[in-house]
Formats: sequence, C-alpha cells, structure tokens
Amino acid sequence: MDEAVAIGRAADHLTRSALGSLEYFQDEEILARKAFIRALAALTTPRLEETASLLISNFLSPRDWLYPRVRSLSSSRSAAEQLEVFRAWAKPHLLAALSQAGLLSEVRSHLENGAQSIWPSLAPLPQVDMARAEKILLDPTQKIYGHYMGGEAYELLGQIKRLNDPKFIPLLVKVLREVPAARSALTYSVGETMLPYARNFPEAMRSEFIAQGMEHFFDDENLRGIL
Repeated sequence: MDEAVAIGRAADHLTRSALGSLEYFQDEEILARKAFIRALAALTTPRLEETASLLISNFLSPRDWLYPRVRSLSSSRSAAEQLEVFRAWAKPHLLAALSQAGLLSEVRSHLENGAQSIWPSLAPLPQVDMARAEKILLDPTQKIYGHYMGGEAYELLGQIKRLNDPKFIPLLVKVLREVPAARSALTYSVGETMLPYARNFPEAMRSEFIAQGMEHFFDDENLRGIL
C-alpha cells in the first residue's frame, strides 16, 4: 500500500475514532477520554502530528461539546459542565504531552496557545515597565477612557490585573486621581483591574487613597467594592 494512502487512512481512522463514532457508544465520555489519549500519542507520529493536534483542540473546544457525538446524552450535567470536567481531566495529560521531545514546533505552539487561552495561568507572566505604564495610563486620549475596549491602556490593565502585584496600587490610584474619565462610572477596564487588588490588598488600597489625598472618594458610589 502506498505510504500516503496508509497515512491518510490512519488519519481518517483517528478522526472517526475520536469524533465520528462517539454517538454509537453508550458511555461517550469514557470513549472521548480514550480517543484523546490516542490523539496525544499521535503527536509524535510523522505526518499525523497536525491531525492529532487539531483533534485535541476540538476536544477542548466548547463548539464540539454542543453536539451529541461528543457529550454524553445520558449525563445529568449540561454540555458546559461536561466540558469543564473533561478539561480538568485532560489538562495534566496535555501538559505531559507538551513536555516531551520530538514535537514539531508549530504543533507545540498551536497546542500551547490553545492551552493558555483555556488556562491563562499557563501563559508566561507579562513584563510591565512602570514608567511606560504610567505614561500610557495617564493619557486621557486612550480608548478605554472613551468607554471603548482595546488599545494600549486596555492591554496594559489586563497585564497588571494578571500580575496581581501591590506595587501597581499607587499607579492605579493615581490614574483615578488624575484622569477624570477613569472615574466616570469607573471605566470598565480600570474597575476590573482594581477590584481584585482591593480584595487581595484592602489595607494597601485604602492607605494609598489616603496618601494621595483622596479620602473624599470613600463615599463615592462608583468606588463601592474598591474601598
């Protein structure tokens, strides 16, 4: 048999085993796990790597879990709940597969990006330059201060939120003090960044408001939950 034909048949069999045949089995969830393990094993099989990578992504995608071929119709859990259970089970298996040698760089990159979108904590921590951050966040022309998403300040606040480092509290308070638009219904991105800081570092947050002469904001309804 021609090698290309054999590989094509193997890829087709892998696809059918992973997805197409699931609806014929009573316990789809167990079969899905077995198929996922087979797809992981195929990541280092020449000329099957990309097919296996796409199947793995499909198994972790909410889209495929909307269909009976993947989720168990006999389960009392919703499709979303079944997906979360499957993801929790799949995570250590996927991470173990990513740690092995021999993966194509594009396959590794594809799976790492997908994993980081599902589990953001897997992504490398961002590096934020304080001087640059201050320049951007104090710029009143940034899109977020016009109640729009996107732009440098939006991305920067997302990074600061993820870092969860109290060294950013003085800057966040300064933004509220010097950029009036940031206090207008507490611009979404600013508020979303400050709330976890307020929960994790409440005393530091209140102390910084006092240090910057902003005690009069303690009764501001827009700051409820932050102070």
